[in-house]
Amino acid sequence: MDIWRARDAYHAQTLLWVLGGIGLVVLILVLGALLEGCALWFEHTHAQVSRTLDVPEPPDAAFAQAVRVTMQMGGTLWQQDAKSRTLQAFMQAKTRLDVSVEPHGQGSRLHVAHQNLPTYVAAGEDGTLSEEFLTRYAQQAARR
Repeated sequence: MDIWRARDAYHAQTLLWVLGGIGLVVLILVLGALLEGCALWFEHTHAQVSRTLDVPEPPDAAFAQAVRVTMQMGGTLWQQDAKSRTLQAFMQAKTRLDVSVEPHGQGSRLHVAHQNLPTYVAAGEDGTLSEEFLTRYAQQAARR
């Protein structure tokens, strides 16, 4: 009889181990689904704002000017690629700014977009950062 008790205990331990592993996997999947839903909710609460501006400067000069304007506005450059003429910066730790420059006619076209980060929770205040960027860019271009 001792053999049966030992064997039953082994089977019970194995069953608990398998059920515990399945329970852990289910728990991880449920938590992942909840967190993904949270991230999607934040993304929808802060819509991306996009603006464009056509300028007479060639693309490389327009990109260099865009980098200068970003730095003068207090942006922290996160990514910058002169070959593709794109940059990504963070402004005041609450907003992401994306700028791309492409050839357009005899000059360039600037695409500027900004979006408040999910950690920024002020409701209804998505700001005018894109417009401010383009205004400063135009002011500096006029000075030249």
